[in-house]
Amino acid sequence: MPKPISDTKHFKITQELRVRFGGFAPRQVIPTVRELSEEMGVAQGTIVKVLGALREEGVIERPAGKMRLVVAEHHDHHVRRIAIVRPDWPSPDYDSIVREVVLAGKRRDWGFCLHSYGDLNNLDMGRYFTGNDGVVLLPTPGDVPEHLRKVLQRPGKPIVAVHEPISGEGVSTVIVDERQCGRLAVDYLAGLGHRKILGVLSVTHLSNQSKRIDGWRERMEASGFKGDLDALLVDCDHRVGEFSVSRAYEVFAGWAARTPRGYSAVFFDSWTGALAGTRVMRERGIRIPEDVSVVAFSGAGSIASYLNPPLTAVEVDARTYGEAVIEELERALRSGFTPREVYVEPKLKVRGTTRQAGGEA
Repeated sequence: MPKPISDTKHFKITQELRVRFGGFAPRQVIPTVRELSEEMGVAQGTIVKVLGALREEGVIERPAGKMRLVVAEHHDHHVRRIAIVRPDWPSPDYDSIVREVVLAGKRRDWGFCLHSYGDLNNLDMGRYFTGNDGVVLLPTPGDVPEHLRKVLQRPGKPIVAVHEPISGEGVSTVIVDERQCGRLAVDYLAGLGHRKILGVLSVTHLSNQSKRIDGWRERMEASGFKGDLDALLVDCDHRVGEFSVSRAYEVFAGWAARTPRGYSAVFFDSWTGALAGTRVMRERGIRIPEDVSVVAFSGAGSIASYLNPPLTAVEVDARTYGEAVIEELERALRSGFTPREVYVEPKLKVRGTTRQAGGEA
């Protein structure tokens, strides 16, 4: 088993000097490489690498025209440094997860550097290991390219993948129990007396959203529904990176126009799908929840409570999500990196878009 990062000389000395120099006055000269080497009992080459990493972080610097390194005049004080690598397109879910990961780390005096990428095929993970103690990766769905798979099998630093599962011998994942989202929605709606519960898949090629629909299908079958479930499923055929609300609106509006309403409730696998779908229903004179009850997965964001009416939703506590990611990194740094899957359990929040089947309040 590889030695834990926290047991390496480089890691320990970086940690110690990061904290030590954080207590120095700005522009204070730090000890020389030889002095630090003799004091700590390590090779000068090790000290040179550590000081290079601390310069990269901005903890120390060499003023123009000077030979000696000094403490930077302006820098953040932290005990660990983590890279967060996410797709470059806008996403409230990604934003919420990243925010809570950073907040959880800051409660431990960790520092973060944020990076984005456009295409997983062009992602060079090696560049994010330099100067960082670990990496939080938000991968895009789909197959992992071969060059990246090789890195993930034996990473030089701990990597925790978030939001989308990713296979790799050396990668832990912190993800939502997606199937449970669909199960919770159907169980609740069935408990209200609804039998024909429409399922709406917003993004066809996202594995997490497909799993939510798998949970919907599982519970619909378990409830004794005897009809054609495929006839109760609307696939919006939205592609990753497109504006999901407009695509869901276009597809759902077309489906609603040509399909008689034979359902009393809807499970949307995302809040963006619900945003589009509820507009379509209002435009067609369908009242929510008087005519149709609606439940959606709203992720780690908080938008559901601000809709009108407030959306009954399956949600993930964002703070719990962020803490789970940081705790997994802590475990890896402290005692070695044994990859595992960590599941964050979703919860149902009942608001104003559901009621008893048959119109009872």
